[in-house]
Amino acid sequence: MVAELPVEKDRHGHIVVDGTMRCPSHPEVWALGDCAAIPAPDGRPYPSLAQHALREARVLARNIAGVLDGRTPQPFVYTTLGMMGSLGHGKAFGQLLKVRVRGVLAWFVRRTYYLLQMPGWGRRLRIVTSWTFALLFRPEIVKVSLDSEAALLLREAAADAGLKAFGGVNAPYIWVKTPESLTSWQMFDRMLRELNVVITPGAGFGAQGEGHFRISAFNSRENAEEVARRLGTLR
Repeated sequence: MVAELPVEKDRHGHIVVDGTMRCPSHPEVWALGDCAAIPAPDGRPYPSLAQHALREARVLARNIAGVLDGRTPQPFVYTTLGMMGSLGHGKAFGQLLKVRVRGVLAWFVRRTYYLLQMPGWGRRLRIVTSWTFALLFRPEIVKVSLDSEAALLLREAAADAGLKAFGGVNAPYIWVKTPESLTSWQMFDRMLRELNVVITPGAGFGAQGEGHFRISAFNSRENAEEVARRLGTLR
């Protein structure tokens, strides 16, 4: 939908907005989250993380209401609290402010954070109950995780292509280190241009994600096998 809008966009397809999240080329258009390039005070765009999007929404709502009342909109200013990523199987990594965590501790912190973002204690209790049973009991035999199977397939293909890959164990994603000192956005362009495969640049998850990219396994096995085949041609 964003691609079809007649507004100014950056080279990655994000809508260009000012600090107030208003589009200079079309002042009636406001944008936030993944579809917008919102500049921080230093001029660099904020990463496309949930912690930013939630706070952007509050500021944007106040700005729109303020403009309707004749007030000047205020810029979005926020300091990243950190970033986290799951590797599956009770393992994760993260950086909280300036403290790096990994392993079980990072996994616990990540789950606790997302649990507290859920609306209502009733829903949180159901989620905790589900997580607890998943830890104590093995999955039923009828539960087949095709996403994890595809992730393992992609991880093996990345390794065969000479790339250093992580994750893919009980998680529908793999993380891959970019080769030849490429930035994650340069790797995004290369994968799209040479393989016609869309990846997620690690820079979108903050500074610690730079130098890596993520491949999603949320797809059919046939598509995963095709991506694996294309990865094999990457040299």
